[in-house]
Amino acid sequence: MQIFFFTLEEKWEEKRFVYVEVGLNLPGSVDVVVASQCRYGDTAVYDLLLTIVGSLTDAVPLQTWLEETWIPTVMQE
Repeated sequence: MQIFFFTLEEKWEEKRFVYVEVGLNLPGSVDVVVASQCRYGDTAVYDLLLTIVGSLTDAVPLQTWLEETWIPTVMQE
């Protein structure tokens, strides 16, 4: 599982968004990319991301990263 993340800024509205992209290497040489985007500081969309990833593979590494690293970082800023 590869996790990529960055923040996007819509300059015309001056709104900040977070974009999280998860790359999954599934059995049978299948690669899937799951992405989510939400307003900066809003973490509700990650539940949906975890549900989608969990339906494809073990979502524990993603959940751990979100809970221990990413969400605390977003909530501090």
